[in-house]
Amino acid sequence: MAPDQHKSQMPAAADGTNRRCSDDNWEEPNSPEIESEIPAASTSPGFHPEESHISQSNDQQQSSSTSTLPVANNSPCPVKIVPAQQNLHQGQDSAETGHMGGQPLVESETRTQSSRPSQQSINGADNSDLDPLRPLWKIWGLETLSLIVGFLVFAGIIALLASHDQKQLPSWPLKISLNSVLAFLTTVAKAAFMWPVSNAISQAKWSWFLQDRPLYDFHLIDQASRGSWGSLALIRRIRHRHFITLAAVLSVICVLTSPLTQLSIDYRPRHVPSPDEKGAQTSVLGMLEHPVHENLDLVMSNAVSHLPWPAKGYDYGLINPTGAACPTGNCTFDTIHSLGVCVRFADISPKLEVRELDAHTTATLKASGEWLVDGMRTWKASIKNAYPDGTSFDLVHQGKFALVLDMLSGNQSIAFRADRNLMQTKIASLVLIRTAPVIRDEAHRRELLEEVPIGKIAEAVDEIKHEASEILFHLCVQSYNITVEKGEQTTTLVDSSAELRSDDSDFFMDFSCNDMAFEPLSCDAGPVSRPRYNDTVYLRNPPNRSAAEPERYGATYEAVEAMATEIKTLMMAYAQEYPGQFEGRPNLTAIELVAPGGSILSRPLWLSIFMDPENLVDSGRTYGRIQTLYSNIALSLSSGLRENQFRYRVTDSEDGIFSITGTAWIEESYVHVTWGWLAFLAVELTIATVFLAITIVVQIKTRAGHDSAVGAFVVEEFKDSSLAPLLALSPEARSAVGGRLQRLDFMKERAKRLHVRLEGSEIVPSEMRQTV
Repeated sequence: MAPDQHKSQMPAAADGTNRRCSDDNWEEPNSPEIESEIPAASTSPGFHPEESHISQSNDQQQSSSTSTLPVANNSPCPVKIVPAQQNLHQGQDSAETGHMGGQPLVESETRTQSSRPSQQSINGADNSDLDPLRPLWKIWGLETLSLIVGFLVFAGIIALLASHDQKQLPSWPLKISLNSVLAFLTTVAKAAFMWPVSNAISQAKWSWFLQDRPLYDFHLIDQASRGSWGSLALIRRIRHRHFITLAAVLSVICVLTSPLTQLSIDYRPRHVPSPDEKGAQTSVLGMLEHPVHENLDLVMSNAVSHLPWPAKGYDYGLINPTGAACPTGNCTFDTIHSLGVCVRFADISPKLEVRELDAHTTATLKASGEWLVDGMRTWKASIKNAYPDGTSFDLVHQGKFALVLDMLSGNQSIAFRADRNLMQTKIASLVLIRTAPVIRDEAHRRELLEEVPIGKIAEAVDEIKHEASEILFHLCVQSYNITVEKGEQTTTLVDSSAELRSDDSDFFMDFSCNDMAFEPLSCDAGPVSRPRYNDTVYLRNPPNRSAAEPERYGATYEAVEAMATEIKTLMMAYAQEYPGQFEGRPNLTAIELVAPGGSILSRPLWLSIFMDPENLVDSGRTYGRIQTLYSNIALSLSSGLRENQFRYRVTDSEDGIFSITGTAWIEESYVHVTWGWLAFLAVELTIATVFLAITIVVQIKTRAGHDSAVGAFVVEEFKDSSLAPLLALSPEARSAVGGRLQRLDFMKERAKRLHVRLEGSEIVPSEMRQTV
C-alpha cells in the first residue's frame, strides 16, 4: 500500500476527533475507527508482534523496507520496524541513521529517508547524557575498591594473629573469642573478593557471545555468578576455553575459606611462672661440720629399700627426694650445686692371691674360724698389706659361693692411692672379695637360668674363680637438676667434682678400725683423733655457681670420721654357701649369712646380686649391679645431707644449708598460629584480582578494535543487571526460542540448540547473520 493511500485510510480516534500522522507529530485522521488498520491476527489470543513480523512474506519484504505493527500504547499511529537485516547491509551508515548496534529503530511512517535521528531518538530513549566512551575506572571502580578492602582485611587478619601468636588467650567482653573475630574478618574478606568476581562473571557472559555460542550458555554463566553449584556446571561446559573458568573455580573453592582459615589458630597448653604463688624452695649444703651418724642408718636403709631388686641399671630417679617445696605441683630449678657423697669403683682382682689350704683347724684361722668346719676343702683369697700393720685382707671359705666386705683403715686405699683429690676427700674405702662361678657345661647354664632351688645351684657350677673390687666413698660437689611435675619430684645428677680448693691441702683421714672377726667392731676414733676435729677440707666451687648458693664447700674431720665409722658398721658383710651337715641334716647344701654388727647389706647383696641366676652366668653383669647398689647409696646419703634429714643440724655456720628459690609454674593455654593456612585466603584474593584485571584488559582490547559508536560499548557496564538480558534478545531470537514463556525444560532445550551472537546491542540468531 502506498504511503498516501495509507494516510487516507487511517481510522479516527476513539474520541471522535480526526488526527493524522505527520513527520513531526500525529495529525487527526478522518476515519473514526482506529482498528481498521490492525490485522485480524493481532487481536487473537496468543498474538505476538514478533511472530507476526517474522511471518511476513518475502515479496512484502522486497517491495517495502518497512512494515507496520500497531503501537502498544494509546497512540493511533502505526510504527515502522527496521529489521536487523537491513542494518547489516547498511554498515557504518547505521550510526548516521540513528541505528544503535543493530537495535530496531522506531520512527514515524511518514518520516523521509533523508532525515537522520539524533542521539535523543536512539532506541526511543533520551540518550543525550550518554558518554560513548565511559572510563573503565568508573565502570569497575567499586569492584576495584572492594578488592582493596579485601586485601586490607587480610592484612588486618595477619596483624591480629601476629599480635596474639604465642600469647595467652585474649579475654574480651561478651565472650568474644579470637576464633569468632577471625571468622568475621574472613567472611568480610570473602565477600570483598567474591562480589567483584560475581560481577565480572556476569559481565563475561557478554564477551562470551562475541562469537557464536548456544543461547543456553547465557543461562549457565548467569547461574555461575550466583554460587558454587552454577560454577560447577559452567566448569563442565566451558572447561579451559575461557578465562571465566578461573572465576568459576574460585567460586567453588571459596566454600573452604572459613574452615581452612580457622585451622591457622591452635590453642596449646604450656606452663608459665605463677604470678600469685611463692616460688619453689629447695636446699643445698655448703659445709658439713657436725657428725650425722645418729640417723645415717635410716638414710642408708632408705637407699637399699628403694632399690629395684634385682638391682638394674642405675637411674637417679629411683630415689627421688621429697624435700623441694612446690606450691603449684609443677616447679623447676636452675642447676644447683651442693656438697654430697660420691662413689668410685675399681677392679682389684689382679692383686688377689688365692690358694687352697691343705690342712687347717679353726684355731689357725681366727679371722674366719667362726664359720669354718674342720676337715673340709678350704680356699683363701688375700690382698697383701691391706692394713697399716701389714696384715692382709682375706676371704676364707669352704663352699663354692662366698663373699666378704669390709672397710680399710682411714688412710688406706688399694686402687686410688695416687689420686690426691680422692685421698684427701675420702670418707671410707670398702673392699669386696667374692667368688665367681665358672660354668662350662651348657646344660648346667640352662639349669641356672631356669632358677633351680638354691640348694642345687652349687651342683651346676664346674669350678670357681675369685674377684675383688674397691668401693671408695668421698666428698664431692654435685650438680643436679630438680623438677616437680604433677607433685612428683625428679632429681637428676648431671655432674660431680672432687677437686680441692687449695693445692697445698694436707687433709686426710687417719684412723684404724678392727677386722670384723674381732670384737669390738670399732675404730680408734675419739681421743686419738679429737685434736684434728676442727680440721677442714675445702672443695673447689663449681664454675657456674649462682649468687644464692654457698661460697664454700667442705667438711670437718669430725664429721667425716663419724660418717666413716657408721659406714663400716652398716656395710661390712660375710656370706658363704655351707656344704655338708647343716642343722643335723646331712648331705644338704645350705647358705650361711653373717651380718656383723648392724650390717644391712649382707642379705640383699648376697641374695639379690650374687645368687641371681642371670648374674651367676655373667660375672660382668654382677659387677654392674654392684655399682648400681653403691651409687644409689651414695646419692641417698647426699640427699639426706642436703635436706638435713638428721636428728641434729649438720652445720651452725652461714655456709651451711642454703635455701634455693625455683620457679613455680601454672598451666595456661596460648595461641599458636600456623601461618600456612592463611595462604589459601591470599591465593583467593590473588585469583580474584587477576580475574578482574583480565576482564578489564579484554574490554580495553575490545575498545581498541572497534569504532567509538555508543552501541559498541553499551554492554560494558551491564554486569549483573537483570534488565539488560530482558532487552538484549532481538525479536528474531525471541521467536526462535518460542517467543513467550513456556515450560522451563522446553526453553532450555530450545536455548541449547539455538546459537546466537552479540551484534551491536542485540543478541541475534547466528542463522540470521549467515543469510545476509
